[in-house]
Amino acid sequence: MQQRLPTPDELFSSYFAPWYGPELNAQYQLRVLPDMETIELPKGTSISVLNPLPEPDRKKIASQISQMEDGIDHDWPKLLSVEGEFSMAWLDHYQARFNEEEIANIIRGSQPSEFSNNLLVLTCQLGVAISKVLRMECPRLQWLYEAPYWDSSLFDLNTMTRLNGFHWAIRAMSSECAEQKLSEKVRASVEFLLKEPKLQD
Repeated sequence: MQQRLPTPDELFSSYFAPWYGPELNAQYQLRVLPDMETIELPKGTSISVLNPLPEPDRKKIASQISQMEDGIDHDWPKLLSVEGEFSMAWLDHYQARFNEEEIANIIRGSQPSEFSNNLLVLTCQLGVAISKVLRMECPRLQWLYEAPYWDSSLFDLNTMTRLNGFHWAIRAMSSECAEQKLSEKVRASVEFLLKEPKLQD
């Protein structure tokens, strides 16, 4: 009998929430974030409030994400049997490779107490890949770095929209894995961003 895949919130609770530490676990309702969020700031508020980490911490998170990009370039061609430069097509190959049965196998072999378990690593690599494709399709998107790094997101100043790519990846490794192709979600999101009117100067 095939193992039931956890819901996105169940997966997050088991593999991601423990790494926030007891203080944040008690302070916040830790959960999977929406795919996209509209950010409203009071008039005159600088967008720097959306990126509150001190500069050294931002650099550390940026370095972690850059290292994961390197890991994708190095590991995914063999893992997914793809060639050439990274592209949106790699997301389709990823989802074809990691179907419900394969995700269940990864979960069975991943200990939540180990930070480098396969489920967490693959999910976060996928989150970086999704974000990389989004930026390729919409270059004006910029990183908002957060700790832990999987709470980092992309932000579109024109539409005041935040896209939580890592949390897309959590959904793609959960019971929602077969609901939508990630490449289709990327295209739909970029189409939405480009159709929205630009902010006035």
